[in-house]
Amino acid sequence: RISKAPPRSAGKLALRLRGIKLKNVDGLFSKSDPFFEIRRTYDGGAGGGSWSPVYRGKHMNNNLNPKWEPASIDVNVLCDGDLNKRIQVAVYDHEKKGKHNPMGAFDTTVNELVKSVGGKFELKKGSKTYGTIAVDECKIIGAETSSVMQPPSAPAVATATAPAAASYQPSIMPVPVPVADFGNMNLGGQPLPVPVPPPKKPTFVDYVSGNCDLNMCVAIDFTGSNGDPRRPGTLHHFSPHGQMNGYEKAISAVGGIVAKYDSDQQFPVY
Repeated sequence: RISKAPPRSAGKLALRLRGIKLKNVDGLFSKSDPFFEIRRTYDGGAGGGSWSPVYRGKHMNNNLNPKWEPASIDVNVLCDGDLNKRIQVAVYDHEKKGKHNPMGAFDTTVNELVKSVGGKFELKKGSKTYGTIAVDECKIIGAETSSVMQPPSAPAVATATAPAAASYQPSIMPVPVPVADFGNMNLGGQPLPVPVPPPKKPTFVDYVSGNCDLNMCVAIDFTGSNGDPRRPGTLHHFSPHGQMNGYEKAISAVGGIVAKYDSDQQFPVY
């Protein structure tokens, strides 16, 4: 039996999209700030489960004809390496509060996107068209080819006529090989199939590099448990010598790092 081994890596999808005449959903006196998401399902595709975002592009301010930055998406994460699995492209109007307004979506596959370079997709919201999405670039980079296991060679036959399959008996009885030793077997020079590793859990850097927006805000406890602010050493003490109190040290240490990733550089304090 010949079986196809899954690829070690299905590669990266290099994608560049452009919006054309998107419908403004931001009111009369301003334009929408559109960004796009690439989504997938984990239980059956469209109609069989909810869509989960895999990639989010950077929003373009006040632009109904946006040319988004190129995206690079892991194909294994996007569609489990199945280029014909349904995925979705959705467009939203970015809002600072995080409640982004939908501007339409369309369903497709990786294969359809690759074949549609130079083509366009209609952006639909219900039965209405909310603009057009053009595919300026779409290709898969760095995909590894899968290995194929070949069946073992047939035993050599001394006579001109091969014996019937039912009457053939090997001269040496096969010895079972423990599972742990399969890695050392030589199957006619063919490598064993390598299972696809499960997707890695995203790190903080993955979220930031994937254009995840962060908003830093600070809440300070002003209850009496902090101590008398007139006394040195209490959490709210204001030092005449410029020494920071406990809250100032915490805000400076954490905020000095998180603030660099804040999308609007405005920090509400409560």
